[in-house]
Amino acid sequence: GFVWALIDGTAWVTAGWISALLRFDGQLPPEMNLHVWQIGFLSVSIFLIAGTTFSLYTGKYRNASLEEAQFLGLSVFISTVILFSLRILSGFTPVPRSLPIAAGFLAVVFMFIARVLASPQRFRRYKNGSTGERALIYGVGIAGRQLAEQLLMLPGRYDPIGFLDDDKSVSNLRIFR
Repeated sequence: GFVWALIDGTAWVTAGWISALLRFDGQLPPEMNLHVWQIGFLSVSIFLIAGTTFSLYTGKYRNASLEEAQFLGLSVFISTVILFSLRILSGFTPVPRSLPIAAGFLAVVFMFIARVLASPQRFRRYKNGSTGERALIYGVGIAGRQLAEQLLMLPGRYDPIGFLDDDKSVSNLRIFR
């Protein structure tokens, strides 16, 4: 929890600096330094409040899962909208209007990259034609998908071949292959 909050905060501050440098073609005016730090720490604060609201740092979501990516993206979007709105409504003119938007975009990219790099095994190709015992999983919800993913990571033990679910809307749904 704390490590990911620190990584995400660093991503926001780094994204703010890169956005400012890109906006000013690498020649950031000296009087902008303090303002970039201020907007960076404000963005971290807003994002951590949004992230905590969605339980990003409680271990509720698996690292680099679709659910985590969804709430991470939503937290960044909310933070970016709040930052941009504060910039427009408060008249905090030392920071360009484009900075919160560009920083939000870069921050989410950095956060996604960090999560993918932290779990490279998760994105390896699953071996087709496993020799494990064939297994059906009851339920296509989050728990069922996570169970299938765990079974696929145990080569040769189990081969999930499908899901059973009473929800007709998930009929013929392909999840992993």
